[in-house]
Amino acid sequence: MIHTKNGKVIYKDVMALKRGLKILGVMVAVMFSVGAVTFYLSDYWIEWVGQSEVNAAIHSKNQAKLKKLCADKRTFSKLKSLKHADVRFESDNQGSGKVLYYVVTIKQAGDFGLFFKTNMVLGLDSKLVKINTYQEEK
Repeated sequence: MIHTKNGKVIYKDVMALKRGLKILGVMVAVMFSVGAVTFYLSDYWIEWVGQSEVNAAIHSKNQAKLKKLCADKRTFSKLKSLKHADVRFESDNQGSGKVLYYVVTIKQAGDFGLFFKTNMVLGLDSKLVKINTYQEEK
């Protein structure tokens, strides 16, 4: 027990303060861990979204979804004949702000650029908005 000059016991207050600091420390550690895991997994999430949305567009019956995603006729003609796209990401995010841009290789069709829009910093709420044929500058 801790006594003050007037003889009052403040032991309970000190224990409550220590308990509160421990709880705060655990909360900070959990928040840091969730942030670190989210940051680490955000690239894998974007790759999964890209793979699944490109394949969903290719598999659509009337190809309207694919036509809407393709930036031009050249991109559409390369992708419309595919039965399945094996999308391999060749770069990290080259965009900025709420626009994400990745250079990808689709094994059967060549190199493409994928544009995503996102509402979150790490891209966990991303949607594929455009596919274009990637052309290297010479």
